[in-house]
Amino acid sequence: MKASSRAAPLPPAPQRPGFTTVPAIPAGPPKPVVIAPPFVPVPTHPPVPPESVIANPQAGSRIVPLPQASGSSTDLRVLFAPNSAALNAQTIEALRKAGHDLAAMPERRIFLRAYAELPGQDVSMPRRLALQRALAVRSLLVSSGVATTRIYPVAYGRPSPQDHDPGDRLDLITQANPPPAVTPVPGEPVHDGQPYDPLLSPVNYSASPLHANAPSARSGHNAGKRSAVTGDVSRKNTRTSSGSSSSSGNAPPSQGASGP
Repeated sequence: MKASSRAAPLPPAPQRPGFTTVPAIPAGPPKPVVIAPPFVPVPTHPPVPPESVIANPQAGSRIVPLPQASGSSTDLRVLFAPNSAALNAQTIEALRKAGHDLAAMPERRIFLRAYAELPGQDVSMPRRLALQRALAVRSLLVSSGVATTRIYPVAYGRPSPQDHDPGDRLDLITQANPPPAVTPVPGEPVHDGQPYDPLLSPVNYSASPLHANAPSARSGHNAGKRSAVTGDVSRKNTRTSSGSSSSSGNAPPSQGASGP
């Protein structure tokens, strides 16, 4: 009885060949979503202060100039004693001075490339020791006024066989921040094939690495229109020349014609 009471499914609507049903286009864009503020107070916490680094008089750490530096006076190399991340007072004072200098240069970011050489085949312990060294240097920089968002610690662990520099070291390298790059958003206006940003001048925007080698959409569109117009003119000239030739037979062209 249940099976017989069910309505038979309707057959699919016939579609004309060569036509596709297109959904209706809404009259306007959707309304923006309004996110209500939280109905309970959300507590905020102050940033976590960096861990204090205590000087070790027996530590064999020292600071040497960084070979092949990028030309910045803040680039340096910290050498550590084997199997140790301790720093002596001289090294801590030099790192704090470097931190004060870097705090006054917010346009540069800082890379801490830490290495550690331990005997054996274990790859985990050298990385842990290298990370411990990088965090110690990071704490000194943060306590000197450097923002944490500018510091990029990287623990490489044991150096590669092609690396002939000291194995127990940390290289502090600064680089200029990359230029701002704007990602295209669907629906936003574009300027010469690139998202329009009123805060960036055309010169600075064209120098962005995101669009340095990108072809201009507007120039390509204009080139396509020019080629289409040229093709229409060529075809019209061809038809005109063929028509005039057929009407005049095989007569040679006039010698006094100066135009095309």
